[in-house]
Amino acid sequence: MDALADEPVPAWGVPQDKAADRARSSDTYTEDIPIAIMAAALAASTFLPWYEGQSGIDVSVSAWSSGTWGPIMFFLGFGSFALVLLRRFGVRLSLPIEEALLHELAGWVALAGGVIKSRYRPGGEGLLGISWGLWVGLGSAFVLAFLAGRMAPQAPLVRRPRWYREKGGGVAAIVILLVIAGSAVFGAINKTPPLGFAPTPSGDLPGLVRGKIPDCAEGFPVPSIVRPVQGVEQPCQAHLQSDRPAAEVVAAMRQSLQQAGWTATVGETGGTTTLNITSPKCATAAVVGAEGGSVAVVAFGICTTPTPGASPT
Repeated sequence: MDALADEPVPAWGVPQDKAADRARSSDTYTEDIPIAIMAAALAASTFLPWYEGQSGIDVSVSAWSSGTWGPIMFFLGFGSFALVLLRRFGVRLSLPIEEALLHELAGWVALAGGVIKSRYRPGGEGLLGISWGLWVGLGSAFVLAFLAGRMAPQAPLVRRPRWYREKGGGVAAIVILLVIAGSAVFGAINKTPPLGFAPTPSGDLPGLVRGKIPDCAEGFPVPSIVRPVQGVEQPCQAHLQSDRPAAEVVAAMRQSLQQAGWTATVGETGGTTTLNITSPKCATAAVVGAEGGSVAVVAFGICTTPTPGASPT
C-alpha cells in the first residue's frame, strides 16, 4: 500500500481545465495567419464602398456609414484579429469557449449581416446598387468562418466556468467587452446619411459648382420645390434634391419644362422615373425617392429615343 501511495499521480489526474489552459497559452495553428488576414480584411471592408448610385446618380456609401450592421461587422473582425495577435505574441488568454468557436461565430454572424445588408439597402427603392466592397466583406466573413472550423474541428461547445478569474481572463474580457460595447454603441448611433449628393472635392471633377446649376445647363427650368446641390461641366450634369416625394418632384419638373417650352417624355427604368428631354437641349433626368424626400440627376447632351407608351410633356 505504501508503494502505491508513493507512485506519481498519472497525467489523467491533473485537472483538465488547467492543463488545457497551459497548452492553449502556447498553441499556434496553421490557420492563424490566414484567420488574422481574413479578420483584418473583414474589418477593413466596412470602410469600402458597399453601395453606389444607380441611373447616373453619383453617390457611394460604405458599410460603416450605412447603419447598424457595418460597425458590428467591423468589431467582429477586429475581435478575431486581436485574439490571434495576442496569442501569437505569447499573451495568455482564458476565454469563455474555445477560441476557434469565437472566430467561427464572428465569421457566420458577419456573413449573415452582409447578406441582410445586400437585401435591405439604405435610401429609397432603386436608389443604390451593390458595389464591390460588399463582396469583399461577404468573402472575408465566409473564409474566416471556414478557416475557424478547420482550426479546431473537435472543439466542444462548452462554457468554461469562472474563465474571467483565470490568468489571462482579464485580457480576454477586455477584448470581448470592446467588441460588444463598440458594436452596441456605434451600431446604435450610426445612421445612414441623407442620400442626396455630398460635396465632391474640387479636384475630382472639372468645372464643379455647388449650390447652383452649372453654366453648361443654363436655362434649365428648376421648379421651386427642387434645389440644386451641385453640378459639373464635363460631363454636364446637375444634381438636385427635394424634401418632397419623387412623384411630386416629377410632376413639378414636367410642369416647369412645359411652361418653359421644353419637350420631354416620361418613362420608367428599373423603378426609376426618367424625363427624356429632346428640345431645346438634349438631356435625361432621373428621379428617385430617398430618405427625407427625393433626388434627381439631370445629364445634358444625352438624347434618348422615347419608349412606346411614354407620356409626352
